Amino acid sequence: MLKVVRIGRSNNPNTVVDPSDNNFNLTKDGRQMLCIDVQNPENPFEAVHTRSIFQSVNAQGVKSWRVPVTGLNALIGTCIAGEIQTKEVAPFEINGRKVSKYTCAVFGNELSDSNNVFRNFGHLVVGDPRSLPPRFNNDIPSRSSVEHEELAGVTSIAASTEINS
Repeated sequence: MLKVVRIGRSNNPNTVVDPSDNNFNLTKDGRQMLCIDVQNPENPFEAVHTRSIFQSVNAQGVKSWRVPVTGLNALIGTCIAGEIQTKEVAPFEINGRKVSKYTCAVFGNELSDSNNVFRNFGHLVVGDPRSLPPRFNNDIPSRSSVEHEELAGVTSIAASTEINS
């Protein structure tokens, strides 16, 4: 379970606010984005983890939310299905430090394939055959598995990481 502690725009001052609705940030391609801050309900002193959600775009280029975003604030203070997961991933850098673990919130409907959540945020999970480069795995879609949602002006997704020991 995850306790929802905040829903709203990114706390990063470099993100672009949607001029038509200042409740949302905008991605580089113009989709609306929200951040959901969650934490372990059993330990209020544990770190808060931020998970970004974005509008989808259909084949005709129409942007829409897969979930209704009106009324989401009613979830603040409640528990939802999901868990905080940490996985070993392909090394990446944060502020000049090389790290190989990534932690993120995985919602209940995503638990059966949580590696997909990590891939969607640009992190290749070690040991997941779908994380291999396309020449090694014919099941990978044409979109590169290392591509991820690019937030307008944001250089990294808010998440906790661990330094290699």
